[in-house]
Amino acid sequence: MTQEDLANVLLVSHQAVSKWETGKALPSVDTLAEMTSFYNTSVEEILCLYESITPKGGEELFREHSRDWVIHETATGKIKGVGLEKIIHLLSQTEREYALYLMTEEGIEIGDNLWPRLSYDERAFLINKYRDKKYPLQIDRINSMMTDAEKRKLWR
Repeated sequence: MTQEDLANVLLVSHQAVSKWETGKALPSVDTLAEMTSFYNTSVEEILCLYESITPKGGEELFREHSRDWVIHETATGKIKGVGLEKIIHLLSQTEREYALYLMTEEGIEIGDNLWPRLSYDERAFLINKYRDKKYPLQIDRINSMMTDAEKRKLWR
């Protein structure tokens, strides 16, 4: 079945189907319901929720999915083999802040490879958020990655 065929069945454009296939958009709830009926399967199967994604690199993720999806899934540790350290250089300042916020909300561990890629302000943000959330293991881990100068400056 082609994208055009599916689009005709669901009364949507073939461009919409293309965006669903590439992960740049999701079908509406009503359209998902129609698809489950048409294909005689579950929403989870249609959305590939049972599959784990193991891409080759950060740039590939951005070509195949929306920026918001990549940032969310990477920052929350849901993509095997691709941590935030592999995409942080591709993010705007606002996107970086959002990714770090997501990490702290989910209690995601800061990897040794991410810390050196963060600015002073980003490091201070992480320390304050993890301290506020009372994540002692994260604080200990951060402390072990900091230089003595950073400790004096950031632990005031």
